[in-house]
Amino acid sequence: MRSRKLVKLSMLFLFLMFSIGAVFAQKLTIKGDIKTKEGKSIEAATIRVEGVNGSVTYTDSTGEFSILASKGNHLIVERVGYKPETIVVNPDNTFYNVVLEESSQSLDEVVITASGEMVKRRTQGYTSTTLNSKDLTMSKPQSVASALAGRVPGLDVSAVGGGVNPNYRLVMRGQRSITGNNNALIVLDNVIVPSDVLNNINPEDIETMTILNGAQGVALYGSQASNGALLVTTKKGKQGAPRVNISQTVTGTKVAFGPKYQKEFGSGGEGYGYDSNGDPLFESVENQSYGPRYDGSTRDLGYALEDGSQLTAKYSYFKDRMKFWQTGISNQSDFSISGADDKSNTMFSAQYLNSDGVTWLDNYKRVSVRLNGGRKFLDNLELNYAVNYVQNRYNTTSALSTVYDQFNNMPGWIPITSFKDWKNNKFANPNGYYNPWYPNPYFTIENNRSYTANDYLIGNISLKYAPTKWLTITTQTGFNQRTITTQQTTGKFNYTEFAKTSSGGSKTDIVGSDYEWASTNRQLFSNLYFDFHKRVNDFNFNLLLKADLQNQYYKYVTANVNGLSDSSIFNLSNTLNYPSASSNYYQARQYGQAYEFKVGYKNYLFLHTTGRRDVVSILDPSNRSFFYPEVDISFVASDAIPVLKRAEWLDVLKFRGGWSKVGQVNLSGYQFGAYALEPTFGQANGYPYSGVAGQTVSGTIVQTGLKPEITKGVEFGTDFTLFNNKVDGSFTYYRTITNNQTITTGVSNATGYQSYLNNAGATLNRGIETRLTVNIIDNANYTLSMTGTYAHQYSEVTELTSSLPRMSIASYTYAGSYAIAGMQFPQIYGTDYNRDDKGRVIVDKTTGLPSVSTTWVNLGNANPRHILGLTPSFRFKNFNISAVFEYRGGMKRYNSIGSSLAWSGMGINTVKYDRKPFVFPNSVYLGDDGTYVENKSIVTAYGGDNFWAQNVYTSAASNFVTNGAYWKLRQLSISYALPASILGKQHVLKSATISVQGRNLFLWMPKDNVYTDPEYSAAGSDSNGIGLTGYDAPPQRYYGATISLTF
Repeated sequence: MRSRKLVKLSMLFLFLMFSIGAVFAQKLTIKGDIKTKEGKSIEAATIRVEGVNGSVTYTDSTGEFSILASKGNHLIVERVGYKPETIVVNPDNTFYNVVLEESSQSLDEVVITASGEMVKRRTQGYTSTTLNSKDLTMSKPQSVASALAGRVPGLDVSAVGGGVNPNYRLVMRGQRSITGNNNALIVLDNVIVPSDVLNNINPEDIETMTILNGAQGVALYGSQASNGALLVTTKKGKQGAPRVNISQTVTGTKVAFGPKYQKEFGSGGEGYGYDSNGDPLFESVENQSYGPRYDGSTRDLGYALEDGSQLTAKYSYFKDRMKFWQTGISNQSDFSISGADDKSNTMFSAQYLNSDGVTWLDNYKRVSVRLNGGRKFLDNLELNYAVNYVQNRYNTTSALSTVYDQFNNMPGWIPITSFKDWKNNKFANPNGYYNPWYPNPYFTIENNRSYTANDYLIGNISLKYAPTKWLTITTQTGFNQRTITTQQTTGKFNYTEFAKTSSGGSKTDIVGSDYEWASTNRQLFSNLYFDFHKRVNDFNFNLLLKADLQNQYYKYVTANVNGLSDSSIFNLSNTLNYPSASSNYYQARQYGQAYEFKVGYKNYLFLHTTGRRDVVSILDPSNRSFFYPEVDISFVASDAIPVLKRAEWLDVLKFRGGWSKVGQVNLSGYQFGAYALEPTFGQANGYPYSGVAGQTVSGTIVQTGLKPEITKGVEFGTDFTLFNNKVDGSFTYYRTITNNQTITTGVSNATGYQSYLNNAGATLNRGIETRLTVNIIDNANYTLSMTGTYAHQYSEVTELTSSLPRMSIASYTYAGSYAIAGMQFPQIYGTDYNRDDKGRVIVDKTTGLPSVSTTWVNLGNANPRHILGLTPSFRFKNFNISAVFEYRGGMKRYNSIGSSLAWSGMGINTVKYDRKPFVFPNSVYLGDDGTYVENKSIVTAYGGDNFWAQNVYTSAASNFVTNGAYWKLRQLSISYALPASILGKQHVLKSATISVQGRNLFLWMPKDNVYTDPEYSAAGSDSNGIGLTGYDAPPQRYYGATISLTF
């Protein structure tokens, strides 16, 4: 009996060994190379065995790959931007030469979805745009955000100011929330990160970026994605020999232009009297430029110093005035090493950036280190990880707007660059500086400094397991942490008694101060996915179930002292006064459950639907949980309708459409809204008093049952390619309505509160988005193409409250950015002259002077209605030239700097009438019969500073509202890749590229804008109060050169 069992076991063992051996014997090592039809190797193409989970590899820098497969297996070859190809494994052929055709935005292009999977564009029922690494790094930007402008229809990318490493706003399809966040969500390797991360990560690390314009494609990320999303995928190691990349970029930054200054008149004004010719007198210490006309003579500049010395200068416009703004030099070094085999992949990259700004002494440094990798433990078990550390160091002036104001209040004949060495030049020192009211801007720069250390640590790890062919389970944990320490200092300075008493100004000692801030912002994420996929006859089914948890934590501590005891030490203890201090702590949690269901029929009809329920801790308990669904459909008519199949001119025609509902939690003014609905307490003014503490409750009362904002929207459109991929385009129409706006309104002081947080108001957004690519020439030696994008966007506040017909979002003294019921959002709202019913300015019959109305009026729409992008590209063999142009129009801008330029007399408009009295244009006066008469002869009583520098002109905001339209040359790149004939037969250096590039090289604006770049926003990147420009650094252009080597 025992012997029979042994025989059976032996036979079974031999059978199993034979079976296993047969299975392994069927495995073949398949190799090949992937190239374009021009013969260029394609790196990072994906090769996977269809139906075998985890069996995937990538091409190396030479386009070669190696993978294990069995006879009859289908190898799917894919690369973003190319049409996929399929290889059927044949044992008689183990090396394959594969040619991929570029697909531009074609339906067979592979794209990334919100679930992190790669799908064909034909399956999507919503709008998306994918940019690759080449698109994003063409002009070697410090911030990848700047590379998006003009490339994506419907995406508004705006730099809110100048300076080193400026911030950007990224808004898609207009502003939906009146006071909440309208910026697009940033997702880095499938983990949600703060929006400012996009401005700090290394652009060279990015493999692709997929932009999802609407809510249809991003519901899986929850309410944070209600404004669309940017899905950033970073690079990984590619199979083959280890690859090393190094590059060096040097960039120069210069002020592109400043306000248009008048160059005819110098120091003085009507307040000092007139000469025998009736011209205003000269005054050597005056900051206003309403004095006599320049005559080239040598004149005293300022009063004599205590030692009797006197500064003089030539009384003519100083031609090097704009050299006050220096040429900033940036050096950027990039390094990466990567590699992979059939089981694992690794990539390590590092970047060092050292950038000087256009403002003297301003500097920005960035160090970025990234490690990406993955490991296949089994054919169906895969681990992936990514960690990124970014260190930012800023050393800038904390008084840039003050510096700019001082510069603009300096007459044009002042030799400003001679005052740089204020410590050793007695005429540049505050005690001897010519102007008693506006200090030397070089002194202000060095005496007011801000030192910021900003550190990011971002990482994620995921485990993917496929227990069957029809199920994949993925778990992912991610984190991001940002720590900030800031010290802002003002140096102590004591004026001499002579300087205080002799200058005629108001010089007072600067007591010095030290302000310090430290904060930590931490977010933790956990995601769990169950992905079911099955093909049944002509149907493909896919069901994704997701659960996620997000925890947010924020804490800050701040302290400051005013009045330093020792001028050489900046420390909180270096004071004779009591320091003031405060700290706050916030925490919030959100978890959600979601599903995504997709069904495809015969590869031409696709239905996609998602649903998500969020539970948000910061909301009222009765409304913490809310559900929102989405459905969309895609129909590839050219594959389904025989007559279209036979049309030789038509390659692809797809129709798509969808409906969505999404919620957004908007509790602005608080750190991610934590405790916004709870009564919080803070120290009352004047306490502690005599050892007694005093706390007061916040002055905001909250509506019971406050709800999230809800946006419902529809979109539909088409994608097409024509004439054998010569023409490729898309069109989309969308419309959204956002209700339950969360806004703060005023209440009667009798309630004991100052404001009321409640649900009120609604907005409407609608528009179209188009994209068209024309491949004009496409052969082995030449390619010429043009891509155009256009978006028309309309936003309107359809409803506020009966007690609040308008609401200030951001404001200056005489104008602001407002939400106004029944008007486009936002509106510039401010002061204007009194006018008749025909819009003509009413002037006094005697003085010819206008008067400013006490009632504010609408001065124009602030949101761009039209955004057009043009991207021409030309290649001749190894030479490449690419550019990005962008136009924006249909909006106005209020330039607050205009009032300052009018006050100082440096603005070009102040010499429009040669400083003489004039007939106010388009004016009328009240006639004796009580009707308004056109003014043709009554001139203004004044023509100098008594008109231009006074409230009759400066307090009318309408004088400084200009057409906000512009054309920009956003990017230009010219590159040359060394051909193989130059590299020779050596095997060390695989490729070498040299390039020159520029950004913001040219700006064309309407003639009335004589102030600044209309792209700027004084309200900042997180405010919806666009349309206002301020006292930021003048617009800048960048130009540089790069050498890149691959080993």
